[in-house]
Order: sequence, then C-alpha cells, then structure tokens
Amino acid sequence: MPIHKGDFDNTYYTTPGTGFLYMARTEATASGRTLVVRVGFTTNLMNTAIDATSLNLGSNSNGATSPLTEFDNGSIGYGAVLTAAV
Repeated sequence: MPIHKGDFDNTYYTTPGTGFLYMARTEATASGRTLVVRVGFTTNLMNTAIDATSLNLGSNSNGATSPLTEFDNGSIGYGAVLTAAV
C-alpha cells in the first residue's frame, strides 16, 4: 500500500490543531483503487486513524498518483489539494 507525500489543508496552516493532512494511496484490498485520504487532528495531536472521508480517483487497480499539493486562493477563501493519477 504505497502512500505518497501528503500536505496539510489551509485550515491546518491557519489554525494548528485543526484541519487535515491529505495523502494519496492505493487501497489495501483486492480492488486496489487509488484514493485520497485524510487524517484529522485533536488538540494539536494527529489522530491515529484515517478519516472516514475519502476520494476515489478511479476504479483501476494498482493506480498511482503524484504527491499532493495544497494551495490557498485567498480571494475566494478556500484551498484545494491536487493530485494527478498516473
């Protein structure tokens, strides 16, 4: 189950102890789907489990992704986490 370099969302950068760390990984099942998963924080400590929310990037088994990058578009007021399926 390869996990690629993740990145924090803008909420984490502006209010440490909140927000999420997003990572891309291959699901550890027979389907091997490529997912973006997130880990939250509680009182400035990283949670020990992956959050139940995930984004399925496709049904191809054993897909791969690039590392994730967060950017904040201050004029709109939200950030985004990007990945490229390869």
